[in-house]
Amino acid sequence: MSGFTDEKTLILLNPQAGRQRAAIRFREHVRQLPCDVPIIETASAADARSRAREAASKGYAIVAAAGGDGTVHEVACGILESGEEAILGVIPIGSANDFAWSLQHHLGNPASSHSSTDYPCSELWSFGRVDVGKVEIGEEKAEYFVESLGTALSGRVTVESRKVQGWQGLPLYSLATLRALTSFRAKEMMLTMDGVTIESTTLLLSVLNGMREGNFQLAPSANMADGQLNLVHGKRISTWQVLLLLPRVALFGLPRHHREIDCRLCSDIEIQTDWELTIHTDGEIVAMPGDGVHHARIRILPQRLRVALWNTTLKGRSR
Repeated sequence: MSGFTDEKTLILLNPQAGRQRAAIRFREHVRQLPCDVPIIETASAADARSRAREAASKGYAIVAAAGGDGTVHEVACGILESGEEAILGVIPIGSANDFAWSLQHHLGNPASSHSSTDYPCSELWSFGRVDVGKVEIGEEKAEYFVESLGTALSGRVTVESRKVQGWQGLPLYSLATLRALTSFRAKEMMLTMDGVTIESTTLLLSVLNGMREGNFQLAPSANMADGQLNLVHGKRISTWQVLLLLPRVALFGLPRHHREIDCRLCSDIEIQTDWELTIHTDGEIVAMPGDGVHHARIRILPQRLRVALWNTTLKGRSR
């Protein structure tokens, strides 16, 4: 690298991301830097969030997450909690790169992205702005998400994925889905979507700002800056139907017409159940059975976050 220093950018590197492959992947990226950028290795999810919050409060223009979706989630939350206008930088080197994948498509639209000469090394980034989801869980807890939120089967799949060692990408989440199906069945749920309430048997509920959840493309038409969330509601779907759908969804996304799958745009969603919810935000588990969570409210914060994606090809890398 040159002796030139970019004092406006801080990179937070999660060396444990990508099933501990992130440090090797990061070395490939850091060689592209034409200037010196401070890099801090994070010790935990909480450490990444607090360092991002502190960096944004100190006036860093770009606080970059080098890792997967979990790292991006924590750094984004830290920036949002600071109340500052720092830019979330994304360097996708984890096993989970759903947000980077969606962002790459979003910023590929000239109306959604722009270049900037305001920052040293700015040629390495594509800049834009995206919506943010916020979920209020129970009476006291709230959390942001930038890519997806899932509950019911979606939440259980995330739990099961944590138990699988060594796998990544579609194989990991396909196996996790099969495991989750052995212990979870569709249950009654009350949903209020933009003021309209329904009661429905529910197997799966996913709320997406981006295109993907668990490497499955559930919202291929998602616009990350339209002030709307993409709701995917899987209703009375049997285990055998899920097994038949899984390869199709993995290869081509959700079927356009399925009588038990409701896809719609919403800006305000409320969930009420008499059974305890498992909820993930960007793949991070925020509610589990035993936490006593029966209620959640999800809202959109339009174009709340400025973003910058590292200009490198993802090469199909997935979870």
